[in-house]
Amino acid sequence: MDTHLIARADRGDTVVPVGALLADVAEHTQAIVRTEVRLAVAQARAEVTEGVRRVSLIGAGGVLAVVSVVLLLIAGIFALSTVMVAWGAVLLAAGAAFLLSVALLVAARGART
Repeated sequence: MDTHLIARADRGDTVVPVGALLADVAEHTQAIVRTEVRLAVAQARAEVTEGVRRVSLIGAGGVLAVVSVVLLLIAGIFALSTVMVAWGAVLLAAGAAFLLSVALLVAARGART
């Protein structure tokens, strides 16, 4: 029997050169690698899309939280202006907001270390 030829059961009793079989293996391997790369790219794209969606929602929530705090400060100023002069109410609310922001920054710095 010639060492360069081999019988293939799926092609019947025909004899196929070993080089042709190796070419088939190389072709199939390339196809598998290409398919795996396409799958990896599709999965990465889906994960990035999901991440962008989550970041967008977090950003929108942050903006709404800031707007809510500003509106609460304005409501507090209006409430205080009924018992004191308006400029005093604004000054008191601004001072309270500043002290709260300093306290939060100090707490964040303490939590980091």
